[in-house]
Amino acid sequence: MIKSAKEYHDHTGYKGNMISGHQLDWFNQPTLFKDYKGVTRIPLPEPETLSAVPLNSIEAFKPETADPPLIDINTLSTVLHLTCAITAKAKYSGENYYYRSAASAGALYPVEIYLVCSNVEGLDDGVYNYSILKNLLFEIRKGDFSEYISTGLYADSDNKPAVSFILSSIFFRSSWKYRDRAYRYHLLDTGHVMANLILALQALNLPFLKTDNFNDTDINQLIGADEHKEAALSAVTIPGSIKADKNIQLPPLKKPDVNILRACIVSGNEIDYPAIREIHDAGRMYPLSKNIADIPYNTLNTDEWTDIETADDTTEDIPYPECLFRRRSKRNFIDEEISRTDFMKILHTVSEVSRINNREIIHTMFFAEKVENLAPGLYYLNRPVKKFGMMKPGLYGNKIANTCLNQGWLKNAGIHFVFSCNLEELDKTYGPRAYRYAMMDAGRTGQLLYIAAASLGLGCCGIGAFYDDEALELTGLNDGQQILYFAAAGKIKA
Repeated sequence: MIKSAKEYHDHTGYKGNMISGHQLDWFNQPTLFKDYKGVTRIPLPEPETLSAVPLNSIEAFKPETADPPLIDINTLSTVLHLTCAITAKAKYSGENYYYRSAASAGALYPVEIYLVCSNVEGLDDGVYNYSILKNLLFEIRKGDFSEYISTGLYADSDNKPAVSFILSSIFFRSSWKYRDRAYRYHLLDTGHVMANLILALQALNLPFLKTDNFNDTDINQLIGADEHKEAALSAVTIPGSIKADKNIQLPPLKKPDVNILRACIVSGNEIDYPAIREIHDAGRMYPLSKNIADIPYNTLNTDEWTDIETADDTTEDIPYPECLFRRRSKRNFIDEEISRTDFMKILHTVSEVSRINNREIIHTMFFAEKVENLAPGLYYLNRPVKKFGMMKPGLYGNKIANTCLNQGWLKNAGIHFVFSCNLEELDKTYGPRAYRYAMMDAGRTGQLLYIAAASLGLGCCGIGAFYDDEALELTGLNDGQQILYFAAAGKIKA
């Protein structure tokens, strides 16, 4: 029985030449879009087109919560479109396949987006699921459930939320391919979508509060998720203007309609992977404090620090949100240097927008392979103070490619980011639920790297599959540290 983050991470680690192959059951491939039978469908208006907003101008915005905004259905449609949109369509074996603006391991897209709305102009109060494919809302529950959100989500606000975005993950969509290791990808992919959601709210100057702490059972029941198949992982609220009654006694929620629960079934023969259930259930116990303070954050050793340079010109080759819709996992790297200016813009983006809720629990490093006027080596990026320093010199491209399951295309990338965390300290400080915080933060930062690379016309690809022990040895980290995620960026073929 898995009871801690480190136990799960160790249990699902890949070891060199010891990965057991398995055939994918194509007849039971999971569906990638939810559909609800017999529920009301509300078409969304076409999303508004934002002007050419520079990415750096979004980073500079700090959300205020003093004056709650009036939200209408048009704004809601724009936020959802910027959070997760269909960006391309292809055909494989006669079937349509849709790509999205948020990265996903194996393009399996386990993340679902739910909304709990109160006083949204043009939309009845209720709980909804967002259909990315059809640009509409499925009505899960009718009525004002903002009080349930105020008591169920541990977000620091005196007001009831006008809109709450709840991100869940459907387990079998990823475990169909990745089995026990899939929970890593559920969390990383949720972080990818969360990055887009936060950028959308910032771009539209909407105040927000993010939380990963809530009563799992209550929130899952509210959104109509079958907890054996799907679970809420993270949430963002837009505060409303009505004060919340912290002492209110709410009646029990009615059980979701059977058709709502059936929508969680994505395959005719779903297989249960116990390790996913065990680590998720172990994380049900949220910290005693509703407000998470910093987990002890100690920088890794470096001899000399360099400030991240900020360019005077804040324009990009491709502005937001166009760069968001151009985001792809691009692997056709070529053996050319990244310019120093572009390199600094990437570091600036990853550092500036990484810190939400004043929490910093992961370490960010990068292997510089091909960067103008920068010695090759492993560097530590101290995001809170926007500095970086070399940990050890050398070229590591070939070793990185071998560590990442012998994927040769990686050796030509200009820079390889590595996200790590001290899971022993994490477990000791906050218990196994904090595994969600670390992995989702790594995924969110990885998505920001994707967007920054796209804005500069560079390629980027996240890598969640690697030999865990070899990755740890490659970075030379101390005991207790574990590698969570790799992401490569660099020049690509035209």
